[in-house]
Amino acid sequence: RDRGTTARYELWLDVRDAPGVWNRLEARARPVPWSRWAAHRLRAGFVELSPRNAGEYVPQALNLQASGMLSFTKGCYLGQEVVARMQYRGKLKKRLYRFAVDGLERPLALGTPVTVDGPEGKETGEVVAAACDEGRCEILAVARIDDAERPLFAGGHALTPEPLSYDVALPQAESASG
Repeated sequence: RDRGTTARYELWLDVRDAPGVWNRLEARARPVPWSRWAAHRLRAGFVELSPRNAGEYVPQALNLQASGMLSFTKGCYLGQEVVARMQYRGKLKKRLYRFAVDGLERPLALGTPVTVDGPEGKETGEVVAAACDEGRCEILAVARIDDAERPLFAGGHALTPEPLSYDVALPQAESASG
């Protein structure tokens, strides 16, 4: 089961087994279009990086510590020192936010700049994931924390702030300093 307010399940199996498995599940489940699946994942705060933006952000900028996808108590991994330094000593300037735009049929492109105070305003972040379903576009964007309370725009559209499915606490160094 995938996290979020709507129950979603992924089923990975050999394509030859799919018809038989589906025959057993169809009384309790229904298939949905990929656009709906992707929109539900974004509502749950899942971000999947692409080759275009992989390596651009520290995990805390993508809220991985808040969503339970980053542990500070498990073994060693590549980049652990940088990640721990940000968590305990650094000041995070950008983080992941969820937004919506009604009336869009096509998602905003990855990397679309997020601007503050208007479509032609100062760039404050970028779209890292977007999916549209039934006339509503769900957007995950990394944006400057100090601009998050101001009107934000992407691709000429006003962004409506939406809650994430998890709470985001500031890294310890930030919360200690104010």
